[in-house]
This record gives sequence, structure tokens and C-alpha cells, in this order.
Amino acid sequence: MRKVQIVINFILFFIFFYATKTFSQEIIQGKYKKNNIIDTFESFEFNKNGLFSFKKETDVGIHSKGKGHYKIVKDSLFLNYDLSYPNKNSYYQSRSYYNSKDSISINFSIFNFKSKPLNNVMIYTTGNTPYKSCETSLYDKCAFTFKKGDYSNRIEILIDGEFLDRQLIILAPDRNYEITAYMNKNQSIGFYHPKTIKDEKQKFKILKFSEEYIELKNSEIQFKLIKYK
Repeated sequence: MRKVQIVINFILFFIFFYATKTFSQEIIQGKYKKNNIIDTFESFEFNKNGLFSFKKETDVGIHSKGKGHYKIVKDSLFLNYDLSYPNKNSYYQSRSYYNSKDSISINFSIFNFKSKPLNNVMIYTTGNTPYKSCETSLYDKCAFTFKKGDYSNRIEILIDGEFLDRQLIILAPDRNYEITAYMNKNQSIGFYHPKTIKDEKQKFKILKFSEEYIELKNSEIQFKLIKYK
């Protein structure tokens, strides 16, 4: 009888140990936010099909994002960012020409991705380039004039606007330019597109799990994901 009781206790211990160390794929489903973060909101959403999405937001919009597949193996959570789709970046086309004048001119035309002219877009120099700025409108063309010089062998120009994907243009200082820029929409104010996390795999050890939160850890950080609706 004593041996039977020992065997039963051993089985119960094994079941308890296994239950506390092995987590089901289904129990993690739902929306979670990261705890103890100042000025940002980081969230994960896990669904029943083994898919997840991640988003980090700040006061000015989305900072970074990604999505992919997840799985739980024993006491570990694996994230594979294999379904993220990067945004199309703003871009420009240029024509250049030379002359014997002691100055160069750079003329700008700014459009959206549907080739519609954009107003209230800021164009300004940056880096070691002498400062100049201009804001686009329906009535005036934006153009810069520079004395010919090396300017560290480059002229640096930023183009951005509210909820537009910012772009940096680098030009040679010895020629004239006609710049046609195409600006894509953005989810942040005055920045480049949100950082897209892609082709990255992450592993976290599940330290604790309850109906309210999940506590995770890897070699770098330890944090809680708080469940919310």
C-alpha cells in the first residue's frame, strides 16, 4: 500500500510539474501590452491560427511593427517575423545639367504617389550644407541657389511633411538639378516609415502565465505582457 501511494504521489508530481512547464498554444490567444514602458505603447496580438502581430507606438505615431507566426514549445515562446510587409519608400527622379555660372540651381516638384502636387511639404538642407528652406504651395515653385563649392562634396536635402515618409536627397555640388519627388503616406508625423521587423526570429522563456499576464525572458530582457481588450 505504501508503494502504491508513493507511485501515486510521483504521478501527481509529474503531472503538476509538466502542467506548470508546458503551455498550450491556445491559452496565449488575445491582445497584450508590454508593462513599464514610458512614452510608448508596445502591443502583441496572438490569434488561434498561430499568427501574431506586433506594434510599437509613440506620441507621434507608429514607431515599429511586424507580424508572422508564433508557436509554443514546452516552456518557450517562438516568434518568427516572416509575414511583415515593408512600406514603399518615398523616392525622387532627377535631371542634371552644367553651365559656366558661378552658382547652381536646384528646382523641386513634389507629388504624391498618384502624381498629384502636394502643398505644405517642407524642403530644407541638412548636414554641412548652407541652410536653406522652402515650403511647397500651388502658387510658388521651390528652388535653391548655391554658390559653387565643395560643401564636403555633397549637398544634403531633406523633404518631409505631416504623415509623409521623409526622404533624404544627396546631390553633387557642381551641377544644376531638376528634382521630381514622390512622397508616400506615413503613419508618423515628420519621420521615415515605421521600422518594419522582418526575417527575424525571437525566443522567450515563459516564466509565468495567468489569465491576466504572461511573464517572458530572454538573454537580454525580462518583461510582462498584460492582457487587455
